[in-house]
Amino acid sequence: MNRSTVQKWQDKGLLVIAPDGMVNVEATEWNLDQRPARYRGGTPHRPVRTAPQNVRTIPQEARTCPQTEEETEGGLLIVLATLVGIVGKISAEAAVVSGASMRVAYALDSITTVHLWNEAERMLGIPPGSVSGFETMVDKRVVEPDWDNLAAQAGEPVDTDAWDAFVAAHPMLQPPPA
Repeated sequence: MNRSTVQKWQDKGLLVIAPDGMVNVEATEWNLDQRPARYRGGTPHRPVRTAPQNVRTIPQEARTCPQTEEETEGGLLIVLATLVGIVGKISAEAAVVSGASMRVAYALDSITTVHLWNEAERMLGIPPGSVSGFETMVDKRVVEPDWDNLAAQAGEPVDTDAWDAFVAAHPMLQPPPA
């Protein structure tokens, strides 16, 4: 098959992608066989396959790709905003599990969020310090770690004042020199 044909199948939700990111050939061929003969170029040269085993059925609306560039861009912005919103929580949790102190976990939450957010805005062409729709999207998606639970895991008391002071003085969160 040529690339454009495969892309059309993907756009129609006919390709079945396995968890490892590879195409599940058996399930995809079964999807293709379900189309009426006039949509598959006539009668197939091989027998029509039976339904593949252990294939999760995905509703058509969940399988289809956005149809316009605007929808694609909007979807990618949502994904990017969601990643910016959760990166700090993931960093803080990873720090505690790795044996770091709570002040390090608290700092990593801020550092990774701020730096990824700034980098995303830079890549999107948003001028530093400006208010944008992307900022609003991220604000709605920021997920705070469960600091009480993380402190218990780390065997430390909750001391957000001390953690805030550590973060405020951290060199990676200082404004760049003029």
